Amino acid sequence: CKIGNPFYNTPPYMHYWKSWHDDNYKKVFINYEQGIKEGRYTQEFIEEARMKPHFDILFECKFPEASITEGKWTQLLGRNEVEQSMIDDYILFGEKTIGIDPADTGLCESVIVLRGANVAEIKFANNRIDLMEFTGTCLLTIRDEKIKSNNVFADNIGIGAGLVGRIREQGQAINPVNSQEQATDQKTFVNKRAEAFWKVRDWIKSGGKLKRDDRWFQLCNIYYKADDSSGRMRIMSKDIMASKGISSPDVADALMLTFIAPQRVFSPSIEEREFREMIKRKKQSQGQTRQRVFMQ
Repeated sequence: CKIGNPFYNTPPYMHYWKSWHDDNYKKVFINYEQGIKEGRYTQEFIEEARMKPHFDILFECKFPEASITEGKWTQLLGRNEVEQSMIDDYILFGEKTIGIDPADTGLCESVIVLRGANVAEIKFANNRIDLMEFTGTCLLTIRDEKIKSNNVFADNIGIGAGLVGRIREQGQAINPVNSQEQATDQKTFVNKRAEAFWKVRDWIKSGGKLKRDDRWFQLCNIYYKADDSSGRMRIMSKDIMASKGISSPDVADALMLTFIAPQRVFSPSIEEREFREMIKRKKQSQGQTRQRVFMQ
């Protein structure tokens, strides 16, 4: 007899998955729908739980599509999900936001990611550029892409503090980010980093696109789990990642920074507004024509 939740479906922790698919075992399947029927759950409770990590595992009783490692760390996005989100040709629309993740020269890259409402692009990534040069690159990108100051976000931890200070010295306003600070939704997320990465996940699963670049597969190296003490969601720290041989996800972090701010209602572009006005005038003109015909 085996009783449990379907957390693991990959070696070496897939013994429960094998048992579930073994015809020699008799299966008893109890998901949240059965719990509602028996009065153990309310629909309101389920709708709240649906917004939290591992709902598919704990309440729908499904084995996860993404891999789960030892310690119940779950992949934020699977490789297929990242691959399917990549596109070659696009027209970026909506307000532009950039995320800046600076690094020392060496293995880590200094990265700038540009994101609109529909697509994100790696504008710059280099592991040999020093802080002064990278400051200039950031300023040029902000100017060339006409980014509003309130849409510029940069990591402010470690070397990031120096970058933020240097950019401000040049007269450019910028939003410094300490991703370890408290999340806006403190009941669900341990810190801002977890909250922002969850927004990245939701955005891609809802149709957000990435300009084709293999470095986006760094998103597959981001793992999350529910905190043991509070049940809030946390992202695997870089120290744990390093202990598992996972390289620093610089591109993924830069994309995450573009989701730090509270989500705003999308504002249509000038072209879209003009198109809507044209359609509106056309309908009004057709209505006036029908009215004249009726009056005759």
